[in-house]
Amino acid sequence: FRGRANITGSIIVQGGGGIGTAKDYATGNSLNFDLASFSGPLQTIQNFSEFNFNIPGNHSSHVVEVNTLHMETPTGNARIRRINVTTGESLDVGDAVPLINASSVTYKDGVVPDPYYAEGEQGASIRYTYYIVPAANGFSTTVATKGFNQQAKAISELPLADVSFLNRGSDDIASDAIPSAVAAVSGAHGLSAFASLGYGKERIATGSHVEVKGLTGNIGVAIGAETGAGIALAGLFLEFGRGEFDSFNSFADSPSVNGNGDVTYLGGGILGRFEIGGSDKSRPYVEASARLGRSKSDFNSRDYGITEGANATLNLHSRYYGLHAGGGYILNFQAFEHDGSMDFSGKLFYTRQNGHEMSFLGEHVYLSPVTSVRFRAGARVNIGLTESVRPFVGGYFEREFDGESRITIGDTRLPKVSLEGNTGIGELGLSMTSAAVPLTFEVGLQGSGGKRDGIQGAMKVNYTF
Repeated sequence: FRGRANITGSIIVQGGGGIGTAKDYATGNSLNFDLASFSGPLQTIQNFSEFNFNIPGNHSSHVVEVNTLHMETPTGNARIRRINVTTGESLDVGDAVPLINASSVTYKDGVVPDPYYAEGEQGASIRYTYYIVPAANGFSTTVATKGFNQQAKAISELPLADVSFLNRGSDDIASDAIPSAVAAVSGAHGLSAFASLGYGKERIATGSHVEVKGLTGNIGVAIGAETGAGIALAGLFLEFGRGEFDSFNSFADSPSVNGNGDVTYLGGGILGRFEIGGSDKSRPYVEASARLGRSKSDFNSRDYGITEGANATLNLHSRYYGLHAGGGYILNFQAFEHDGSMDFSGKLFYTRQNGHEMSFLGEHVYLSPVTSVRFRAGARVNIGLTESVRPFVGGYFEREFDGESRITIGDTRLPKVSLEGNTGIGELGLSMTSAAVPLTFEVGLQGSGGKRDGIQGAMKVNYTF
């Protein structure tokens, strides 16, 4: 019941059937009251097995007025399950919480049941237990304990899902966009276009865990030339991503909270690379990129214990920026009578998402900025199977040094969760070059294990004008 209804006459609210019958009409029936806006009066309440209340902080003047309250069921007595505070100031231990004002109350076999406890929340961070004492003329309710709601920690997964997805975009630039641009300008002068698109899913261990899946990609142009000194290029790109995530959180003293949401980003940046020596020689190289954009994400969960079936929602809109720099050495060799190469590399990635302030379940929430710092080292072997077909295989080790998410709800700072950890990465794929047009197409598959467990498929294409 909610709203300021104008109720007159003898109103009977029942779960079904009648009182005193052999058939069980009460079990499984819940009656929910929103006392911020409803008080009755009602004539009779019967055939319910549990009651739930949403109450305002200034609760003393908000009670349900009823003439007869039937608590009995064929298997026992109805119980109060949840009492949530939805508005106003918080309660204190020992506060009396009047809920129903009944002229008469009946119990099974006329026996008043023993006292028991009920639970409830306020906002995202406060958890209460209530001491319920049934009596012949009703029951009394007082606040027994007040503490921090461990379930609030679940929202810490949102920034991690966001930054993890942004890191995929940074990987796309270093692993796909720059090599595509280099391949396009090798042996030529002028402008080239490149694009890559990938879809993947990964599971990130955060104490609990979050699963992120979605589509990421980039498109851009590069200008470069191969001279006697080496290959130099610079380029511009646009990047985008759209995905979704599921988070799973378990707690020792509270029910589990599972959530889900969407993650998107849109941005752009610059890239560059210089290889010392021609493409027909073994050679060292250095490369870098910078990116800037905006990300949007949301978190939704029905497990926070608020009104039955209600959805707790959090929205995050933030700027992000990132850098990457690295170097390596390309070792050329002959394979199957065609040129092959082994690319040894080490790269450092930096991604930062700005902080954000918002409201969640009526409480002020501050999400601190999240900074990811990763180093990746490994090698990739390209085998010249034919003049136009080149399979490749690679392996890398990655270390995340930071990736810490800190959230403050009200005056309470939640324990940190982090992306920090080690991940092993393997890849394989096939690169194909057209003899008729200056077009290269590549498909690949990448798997990871460790801090991040996942798999991703990708394809990229480049064209030289």
